Amino acid sequence: MKKIALLLVMIFNIGIYAQNDIKQIGDFNTENFPTVKFKINLSNPDVKNADDFLLSENNKKRDFELKLLPVKVVDSTKNILIIWEDMTHSSHSLQFDTFKYILKKSIPGFVNQGDKVNIAIFDRNRKGKTPLRFLLEDYTDDIDKLITAIDDYKRKNDRFSNQISSDLYNSIYDGIKKLKNDFPNKNKAILVLSAGKNLEISNYNSIGDIIIFARKNKVPVYSLQYMLWEHENIDALANESYGKFFHIQGTYKLNGNHSKDAAVDSVIDFLNNSPSRYQGQNYLFTYDSEYKKDGKLHTVELKVDDSKKTLNFKVPNCDLICIFKEKPYIYGGSLFGFLLLLLLFLLWRRKKKKKEKKLEELKQMEVEEMLRKQEEEIEMQKEKAKMIEQKVASEREWFEKQKRLQEQKKQQKLLEEQQKQIIKEIKQTGGFPRLIISSGNDKFEYNIFKPETTIGRNANNDIQLNDTYVSGNHIKIYFDNGDFYLRDLNSRNGTLIGKKKVTTAKLQHTNVIVLGKTNIMFIR
Repeated sequence: MKKIALLLVMIFNIGIYAQNDIKQIGDFNTENFPTVKFKINLSNPDVKNADDFLLSENNKKRDFELKLLPVKVVDSTKNILIIWEDMTHSSHSLQFDTFKYILKKSIPGFVNQGDKVNIAIFDRNRKGKTPLRFLLEDYTDDIDKLITAIDDYKRKNDRFSNQISSDLYNSIYDGIKKLKNDFPNKNKAILVLSAGKNLEISNYNSIGDIIIFARKNKVPVYSLQYMLWEHENIDALANESYGKFFHIQGTYKLNGNHSKDAAVDSVIDFLNNSPSRYQGQNYLFTYDSEYKKDGKLHTVELKVDDSKKTLNFKVPNCDLICIFKEKPYIYGGSLFGFLLLLLLFLLWRRKKKKKEKKLEELKQMEVEEMLRKQEEEIEMQKEKAKMIEQKVASEREWFEKQKRLQEQKKQQKLLEEQQKQIIKEIKQTGGFPRLIISSGNDKFEYNIFKPETTIGRNANNDIQLNDTYVSGNHIKIYFDNGDFYLRDLNSRNGTLIGKKKVTTAKLQHTNVIVLGKTNIMFIR
């Protein structure tokens, strides 16, 4: 009985939070009532069709047309927490190395500048504390820093880790809670690397609790599971929280491609698409309402999957056409009487107007003559004012032009002085360097003669390379505070110094810069 009661409570709670999965966008459009249009946002990012929805008024099903609308991704930066299960029990013997390989391979594929990423290890709860042990003090977008943290992690083989099952649900719960607190009102996602087996005694012993918590706080759970057992998984958690899951070949045999490399591709795909999936999907509904035009507030109920939402909209007031349709004889007779009285009034008014018109025409002629003379005088005054205004504008334009010319000369002189100062500083600190460039069969030297030099495939660069692997504007070499530096200009294939990929680096004598298939030696 307790289990049944717990299940009913979980279903009730999921239903409450599922209402938040449907959000109305803007107001209802009732301009062409009874045709009604309205827009919603559905948290579920998987595209639905009309058969997935149920639209009803007063518990009566209504037919409707459905249109998928584009969703604008407001913020494409990713806020991701990776929680990594580390169990030293013999049944998990290859799990740790598999996850380590996948993380190191996938991180460069989904971490971009501005992203916030952190990694936490978990096994079992240690003395009432959270099971999560973070590898970094804060989130980062530094790929090298993340991979170094993975390599530097020292495993613990104790009674907490040497177990078949982990404190999986508590760890996911704590991870969701941390993301909620760290990134309120921002897109976020949690990636779970586990074997999918939760310990039997847990503060949150139902996966339904985690689903409710994830849906409530808009944190999709992406699961990467090392398959050791047939019926142990958290696929439902990933699906119900609007995340995704992938199974990796473990001791339990799977059909299809479940290799480590396939898992790497899945993780990169999951997390690169997480910002757009976080926005859900927008839909436009069009249907004919059965409500009467009464100017009152009415409701329409929308259901999809386990989500249900009651939406309110105001029906327009009944106009004349609507009134005649309801009581044609009563309102038709009243209209006829009103029109007859109106006709008599208009005839009387017409006669009166004729008399008034004659008097008005005489007065109008006098007024028009007076206005004509006034207009002639006004035009003369306008011409004089226009001539004065043109003269003032011409003088003002001349003064403004002189002022701009003086300012341009001043700025040009200042730039020339700054350029001379930088060149002087370069000469005092070792002089201008030169570059020895090898690109295919071509080999030539280039003497740097200014503080900033650009290199790329486009003609607007100081050094133009005929190398298809080089971007249009690939790098620039610039002088700063006594040294020359290299900066990658968001090139397609990246920049190496020796064998190390760099974005910004201080250049040393004989450094070899690699751009595509071109080698450039820096000599100073």
